[in-house]
Amino acid sequence: MGSTSGTLGLDSTFEAIEEIAPGKEHVWVRARRKDDGTSWILEMTGHELPSSREIALLRHEHEILEELAAIPGVLHSTGLVRVGRRWALAFPGVAGRPLRDALRHGRLPQKTALRVVVSVCEVLAAVHEKGIVHKDINPDHIFYDPATGAVHLSHFGIAGRIGAKLAGAVAAQSLEGTLAYVSPEQTGRTGRPLGRTSDLYSLGVTLYELLTGALPFTSTDPLHLVHSHIARTPTPPHELDADIPEVVSAIVSKLLAKEADARYQSASGLAADLVECLLQLDERGELQPFPLGQHDRRRTFTGASRLYGRAREVEALREAFGRASRKGAELVLVAGYAGIGKSALVQELYPDVALAHGYFVAGKCDQYNRNQPFSAVSQALRDLLRQVMAERPAEVETLRHSLAAVLGANAALVVPLLPEIEGILGPQPEVLTLGPSESQNRFDQVLQALLSVFCRPEHPLSLFLDDLQWADAASIRLLRLWLTDPGRSHLLLLGAYREQEVDAAHPLRQTLDALRRDGARVTEIHLEPLSCDDVTSLLADGLELPPDAVAKLAEHVAQKTLGNPFFVNQLVLAMIHDGDLAWSEAAGAWQWDLEAIAARSVSDDVAELVAAELGRLPADTLRVLRLAACIGHQFDLGALSLVAALPPAELAVALRSAVHAGFVQTLDAREGGAHEASRYRFLHDRIQQGAYLMIPEPERPRVHLDIGRALRARGGLDAKGALFSVVGHLNRAVKLLASAEEKLDLARLDLAAGRNAKTSTAYAYAVELLRVGLGLLPADAWTTEYTLTRDLHAACAESEYLAGHFDEAEALFEAGLRHAQDEVERAALESVRLRLYQVAGRYAEGMVLATAALRRLGVELPETAEEANAQIAAEIEQIPAGMAGRSIEELLTAPRMTDPRDRAVITLLVDSAPCAYIGRPALFPLVALRMLNFSLRHGNAEASCYAYSIYGFMRIVMFGDVASGVRFSEMSLRLNEQLGDKRLRGTLLHLHGDHIQFWQRHMRDDLPVLESAFTACQEVGDAVYAGYLAFETPWQHYEIGTPLPDLLRMCEGFVTFARRTHNRPVELTIQLEREYFRALTGAAVGETSLAGPVFDEADALAQIHAASFGCGIAFHHILRLLQAYTFGKPAEALAELAHIQPVLGAVMAMPIEATLALYVALAHLALGGEEHLEAARKEEERLAAWATHGRDNFRHKWLLVRAERARVEGRLGDAVALFDEAIDEAQRGAFLQYEALGHELAAGCLRQLGSGRAASVYVAEAIDAYERWGANAKVEDLRGRFGDVARWQRISQPAGRLRFPSDAGGLDIQALLRASSAISSELLLEHALDRVMRTILACAGAQRGALVLEREGALRLEALASLEPDEVRVKLDAPLEARDDLAQSVIRYTSRLGEPLLLTDPAIDPRFCDDPYLRRRAPRSLLCLVLKQRGRRFGVLLLEHFEARDAFPAERAELVQILSVQAAGAIENALLYASLEDKTRELAAHGKLLAREVEERTAELRAASARTEEQAEVLRAQSERLERELAERCQAEREREALHREVLRAQEDRLAELSTPLIPLTKGVLVMPIIGSVDKARARQILEAALAGAHAASARLVLLDLTGLRSVDTAVVSTFVETARALALLGTETVLTGIRGEVAQVLVGLDADFRGITTRSSLEGGIEHALRRTGAAFRR
Repeated sequence: MGSTSGTLGLDSTFEAIEEIAPGKEHVWVRARRKDDGTSWILEMTGHELPSSREIALLRHEHEILEELAAIPGVLHSTGLVRVGRRWALAFPGVAGRPLRDALRHGRLPQKTALRVVVSVCEVLAAVHEKGIVHKDINPDHIFYDPATGAVHLSHFGIAGRIGAKLAGAVAAQSLEGTLAYVSPEQTGRTGRPLGRTSDLYSLGVTLYELLTGALPFTSTDPLHLVHSHIARTPTPPHELDADIPEVVSAIVSKLLAKEADARYQSASGLAADLVECLLQLDERGELQPFPLGQHDRRRTFTGASRLYGRAREVEALREAFGRASRKGAELVLVAGYAGIGKSALVQELYPDVALAHGYFVAGKCDQYNRNQPFSAVSQALRDLLRQVMAERPAEVETLRHSLAAVLGANAALVVPLLPEIEGILGPQPEVLTLGPSESQNRFDQVLQALLSVFCRPEHPLSLFLDDLQWADAASIRLLRLWLTDPGRSHLLLLGAYREQEVDAAHPLRQTLDALRRDGARVTEIHLEPLSCDDVTSLLADGLELPPDAVAKLAEHVAQKTLGNPFFVNQLVLAMIHDGDLAWSEAAGAWQWDLEAIAARSVSDDVAELVAAELGRLPADTLRVLRLAACIGHQFDLGALSLVAALPPAELAVALRSAVHAGFVQTLDAREGGAHEASRYRFLHDRIQQGAYLMIPEPERPRVHLDIGRALRARGGLDAKGALFSVVGHLNRAVKLLASAEEKLDLARLDLAAGRNAKTSTAYAYAVELLRVGLGLLPADAWTTEYTLTRDLHAACAESEYLAGHFDEAEALFEAGLRHAQDEVERAALESVRLRLYQVAGRYAEGMVLATAALRRLGVELPETAEEANAQIAAEIEQIPAGMAGRSIEELLTAPRMTDPRDRAVITLLVDSAPCAYIGRPALFPLVALRMLNFSLRHGNAEASCYAYSIYGFMRIVMFGDVASGVRFSEMSLRLNEQLGDKRLRGTLLHLHGDHIQFWQRHMRDDLPVLESAFTACQEVGDAVYAGYLAFETPWQHYEIGTPLPDLLRMCEGFVTFARRTHNRPVELTIQLEREYFRALTGAAVGETSLAGPVFDEADALAQIHAASFGCGIAFHHILRLLQAYTFGKPAEALAELAHIQPVLGAVMAMPIEATLALYVALAHLALGGEEHLEAARKEEERLAAWATHGRDNFRHKWLLVRAERARVEGRLGDAVALFDEAIDEAQRGAFLQYEALGHELAAGCLRQLGSGRAASVYVAEAIDAYERWGANAKVEDLRGRFGDVARWQRISQPAGRLRFPSDAGGLDIQALLRASSAISSELLLEHALDRVMRTILACAGAQRGALVLEREGALRLEALASLEPDEVRVKLDAPLEARDDLAQSVIRYTSRLGEPLLLTDPAIDPRFCDDPYLRRRAPRSLLCLVLKQRGRRFGVLLLEHFEARDAFPAERAELVQILSVQAAGAIENALLYASLEDKTRELAAHGKLLAREVEERTAELRAASARTEEQAEVLRAQSERLERELAERCQAEREREALHREVLRAQEDRLAELSTPLIPLTKGVLVMPIIGSVDKARARQILEAALAGAHAASARLVLLDLTGLRSVDTAVVSTFVETARALALLGTETVLTGIRGEVAQVLVGLDADFRGITTRSSLEGGIEHALRRTGAAFRR
């Protein structure tokens, strides 16, 4: 290594000799001290201006090394020194270099490697005796001198205490230690404590490397390395090198055991076995086997390292995790006494979560800060964010996009709980202030959305909340919110609580009862005390003695501790401290005084025992611990430093004794433990409780006061957690506050904290805080502190109301109203009160309140309906004067309403509108008109937008003025944007999209409006209007002809939303729509019923009536009417009118109103008669009026009624013409179902004319349209009704459609598309099979797979794939009977049976138990599928799993079958391609042979002619004969060449088909993958193939996939444009997919005209677009 003096800039003290080991944080340098020339080793900070973290690491290492100062073989530090601008640890120089340098020259000789490790063991044993675990043993951190064999252990920077646990699962990139050497428990994914065996595992990896020259696990993927340490078994060293003795290999394997208990337990025990190996090698030159670990003993009691007596409970936990990982959400609660092992049981889930690539996070409720809202949830979610943020940059970027998408404008709501959000998304703007109901809805939705980001199939989430007996009410409510969310999946919530502290009245118990009523999955595990046998096992393991030897001791311990594991450990430690239990060097084992133990007086209170143990600590340590217990279960040195008035470094020293004793644990040892950010936690809440109880009760308020004042002085109260902490302490010391100024300061803090608690929906805690604040006010507060007093009363009144304390809230409101300084402030308070009345459903009372409040502001509202009607007329008359000649659009520039009194009036009017609409409907139009005229007179405010929008609605409904109504609505939306008011945005968009716009514009234009409205409502928590949109949006999709399968999926999504928001009437209304759609598809119970298999129509209607939900009642009866007419029961249809008329106003100016008019008219016309004709004529007039404004949406409906009336009146010719016109209009607007209805009615008319052949054409078109819509019940209905004309109907087979299992998700589709892509892009058999077999294994979750094909009646193995080793072997072409590595009996059985076979433990199945392969390998799960191609059996696919039973769910068999058929198709295509290549070669060779023969014969004839010229006359006849023969030969040659060209043309045609294949995806949709290069000829082939295929298949859409296209130029672009335009002439849409970035750049550079051509970046995106356009969706 070269000199580093220049690069490292050493100072005048040291001169650098060489760089020993570079690093990111620290650099190791060998140096010479200039004053005496002595050799030194410097561990220097990596930067010249080091961070506090770098310095803290050095300090921490120095502190550790001071404790190890007496141990030879540890590289000892003399202290921290400055070297130039860097800090460094200085070590006296030692000989040697890092062991890594020796490995660079090759692996070490065996005996040398063993001696080096023995020396390391001697050092490590001494280190462990001091209670230190190194945590980073590897060849870089061992100094080795080959000359002497001496070793020194270095790099103690992350060393920690034995028994420490990582704080939970962490990202692979942020693990402590060197990843290739860390133990399974050091990954944080096993829940095991770090102890001596962790270092021994790392030493085992080092020994493995020294012996073999390689690491046991190698990967560039950190996560793969972590999983390898946890789950994979390394290849034993002797299998890599036969010269390595098996005994040495066994020692290494023992060191690398996954379970810590299976490894060596001490370095001295390992050294003893290695020394034995060296002795045998020295004496005999070889090794004989000997028992390992005979001298492996521990000299300290470390307590229980595993669980005892909990096997059944652990299995229940794992089963719950398995269920939640697959689908759904589940709550598991672990109950038991303190110390019984609840948290330890939950930690047993760590390995399962890690192996499933899941996240495990935890939070703990604090007994002394139990009211702080979401404290435990915040801990857990912050831990989750830290884990994800430590992942790879790409994953963090994905997280950022996901969070931004789901949180939107409301991200700031969770920033106080999760400050890391701003670190990911950046600073967030403040959210809108909303009403109480909207605020809670918004907060709930944000927390639900946040969790959805992390609950993924690939990353299931397990979230553990400990000590739920101390949980705040808001957190418990959140549990119910998460678990009852119907869309929640892949979530396991875990909780632990003390059984004796949760009675029937506890909020947790009440929530559990409610969850069970809601149908949530809840599992409770009750932990019982350990049995005496369990205690015996615990002591036997801890003391390393046989169970019989500790049986008597265990009896006494179990009796005194009542089988409490925590109590057992504490008692054993106390006995060791008192000498009743001690290690005997002479006996080499633990010994005890049974009489002294039996005489011990032990309290039955664990806290008292803990307090006694704490009392043994030094006084300084105990004082610090008492203060830390007041801060919380977790604490940092920054806060503790303020409270204790000591610097962090001194606190870290004081806490060291508590850490050594196992009372507290440092959470971030890498940070050095000596700066403000260093975090600690109590190892058990009983320890915290014991420390807290050591503060005399009279002194506790004073301690809390000091803590509160210190934290208050530190500032930083913008963070919600800090604010809650300060007020939590100060509120406990209120009686000690003497200063009026300090009381007012605390009152202000309580106000801020109360508001935060209210925002977080923690209403009870908000009340508690605000009541304390009110109690701190002076007697004359209304005079001297008016603003603070007013705000405290208002906030407390609102919180009391939301907590259900109505009387207390009313008293506070009255006090606020009495002391209000003016009517404006009084009105603001009344507005809050009014919104709270709406939350409580007190609409009539709210209207009384609003009337009185408005009267005080000079606005009168009438008492009777007659007075209201008169005032409505007067308000309408005032509108022209208010407009003052301005156009509607000019209102945008009207002055802003600025007068506080005016704004108070319009705010009260807006807040009273819902109360008027429900409580006093007759007043609603008047309130709306008052808002309008008030805005026209006084200017625009945010509420004016609502007034303008409502007036637009009234213009349409009351005056029939559609144009003005639409203009008012559009203007209100633009004004809303100008004012930036998001609170009303969703409401306005809802009115525009579902009540106004469609009267003038195509209904399809409403869909983006409704989508935006739904999003806007969710952003502000407006569950009311979001609920309206949830049932209105599916109906608008129905109106525009969205395929029914898509509609059913949409309904399920909105049902989920309605359940989540607990809107039962809306949920039932959507279910009614769903059952109507199901009836059309043929999936319902009956054609004239809205009841479903699990849906009770009558009960649903009763609940809707009970809720007085007019929209739901109207929808129910309208749907019944439509359904009855649709299936030929017009009389039943009209009977529904009696139920519809009373509630028709609820659906006024909605699209369904026009649809109702259409079907009422058609039902009347179907019955005939003058009365019915007259009723139909009235509906026809309404449709005609609507059609004048909205031709796109209503003209086809009006024409249908006109046509049907002409039929009834006998004007059949006119009727047919009108039907055709109606059909054309429906087609023009893309209203598929009305197009189908038109054909159906026209067919009936033509049959009435007696024209069966013409009727059959219309029937065929109707059936086709209904099929495309998905109305299979109507298809069957038409075939039944028009059977007499069916003989003329052209029968066409629809294109085959892909079917998926009912629960197949996006991953299944992705797997299918991936396989299809592999086939379309690979013509070579081996390449396609490799890719497809890997996909099949991944999709099925199999460990091994075999593809067996049937060739000429025999079964032959074609492909074999496996995970270990990870390989795919193809083109094996081996007879089945020759393969002893396959289950031949299963394959033959499946092939003969022709059906799939799914087996669990097939080796014990009596049908196959004699199969030698099954007996030998014994797979746990086996799936065997028959492959069929074009109806014939093609082969068999065999999948195996060797570890898991039931590894192949039956529902996935169909997906795997689809993928397998794709593989079979790939084989057939590849074989055909190979056959064509062979034929081409044969024809070319034959052609060359013929040409050579002709040339040779011609040459012979010419030579003969030259030699015999003198005989020309004689030979002329012969020459002529030969010429004729030659001509005949030439003719034959021309014919041969023609045949050759014909064969080549056939080949080219076949290759063209392969190069331009048209793959039918589903009916009406074709896919053409373009692979390779495109020249002029290929371009012509593409055009011709696309046109021919589209015409033959009557395709509606062709996908041209460019994924495999090599290059693009002008000719290629022209090809695609020309193809698209040609297809457009056939009525076929073209979609270009697979446009890569470089292709897109070329297209832009060529300035190609792609107007009218749809493009998508991927084939998957194109397929999704095609399915939406055609309605031929995948069936799931």
